[in-house]
Amino acid sequence: MKNYLNDSSIASFLLSQENKYSHRVSHSIRLNRQWINYTYHEVIQSTFCFSKTIQLQGINPGERVLIISRNRPEFCIAFFACALMGVVAVPVDPQMSIKDLQLIFEHSHSSGILILDKVDENLAKEILKEASNKAMLRAEFIPRASAKNEKHEVH
Repeated sequence: MKNYLNDSSIASFLLSQENKYSHRVSHSIRLNRQWINYTYHEVIQSTFCFSKTIQLQGINPGERVLIISRNRPEFCIAFFACALMGVVAVPVDPQMSIKDLQLIFEHSHSSGILILDKVDENLAKEILKEASNKAMLRAEFIPRASAKNEKHEVH
């Protein structure tokens, strides 16, 4: 897999931050009344793992992928993984209307839809009703990503 790294890329920036701040908190989210922190190291490890998941789905550099996600650390990991692979991320708000999401999907010429939450699976199916030869890409994350307890499912 070719990594799309150069001095001005998002992926290069993330790697430079991991080198400087490996054990510092990069992202946090509150789940079930507890704060869950992701260090720079955990984010970069999850990014590399997730980029392989995208590659296994058959998405190639230069292709576009619609990302349906709420504001959460996993969105950043998915976005960074796309940047690392040279895939164009097309982030959308899941609260948009189905019609607007279908228009964005078609006009962006996205190869598939990446969902990060089971809640958004039905939304992705609705968007794909009108599309032909398109795929729904799915990845599930557990709340805290680390090399030994990551959960990525490819469907």
